Amino acid sequence: MTPAIPCTVQLLCRNNAASIGACLDSLGEFAEVIVQDGSSTDGTREIALVHPNVRIIDQNRAYIDASSRITDFASMRNESIAAARHDWLFVVDADEAVTPAQTDEVRSIVQRGIPGVFVASRRFVVDGKVIDRCSGYPAEQIRLFHRSLTHGYVKTVHERLHLKNGVTTQHLQEELLVPLPPASSLPAKHARYLDMEVRRLGVVGMGRWTRWILLRNLRTAAGLLLRIAWIRLTPTRATIMPLRYELPYVAHVLRTIVRTFPPFVAANIRRYGDDAGTKR
Repeated sequence: MTPAIPCTVQLLCRNNAASIGACLDSLGEFAEVIVQDGSSTDGTREIALVHPNVRIIDQNRAYIDASSRITDFASMRNESIAAARHDWLFVVDADEAVTPAQTDEVRSIVQRGIPGVFVASRRFVVDGKVIDRCSGYPAEQIRLFHRSLTHGYVKTVHERLHLKNGVTTQHLQEELLVPLPPASSLPAKHARYLDMEVRRLGVVGMGRWTRWILLRNLRTAAGLLLRIAWIRLTPTRATIMPLRYELPYVAHVLRTIVRTFPPFVAANIRRYGDDAGTKR
């Protein structure tokens, strides 16, 4: 029997009964899977407990709101890093599934015994079809790392791993397949993340807002629209991302400019106090 990979998989979930079974089935070769559950009520926990390598940890209530939504992703992820029984960690979402080829690649890296930090390229899946061309490609994230090389995660939303000085990243060769939820769910998801970002930023100076939000987001939106147009105007047999997924993200980028506009945020704080981040 092949020994388990001495690596802890980190997985956040809440009411993911529809997908978590397939996800955990694909992680059977890993020694430990920490499932941080946010008070699921749809059978997610029961499905997870069927898998012998799973350890469930309740999400810390200090980092969730009254609706059991995470308000501090960095702190939540840092808790599972601290709880992990292995120094190698592999980050997987509850609606993803790791391919056998990627499992073999991770096994090879871990068995090599040289600490590292690895970026995974993500390939989106819509209606069962792998998307070849998308304005958001390359979609890359750090997904495999040795905890001795990091200071943990930072930022409450859109969290990122803070690497120690001198640490560089490498790339996994195998792509991670990411099934996307129905496009109709995207506006609510984007709005929730934007609320969190507004709370995190508070009122910023006009100079900083202009440089780091206005100009950056305008460039991002323009770049996305140009890539969307180029993908559709270039003859191809490749599967392209449907517009129902592309355009909501462009709208989210532009909406961020308005929602973080300093006078707007300041007026909301005067009117709503601590709830300003949720008022639109």
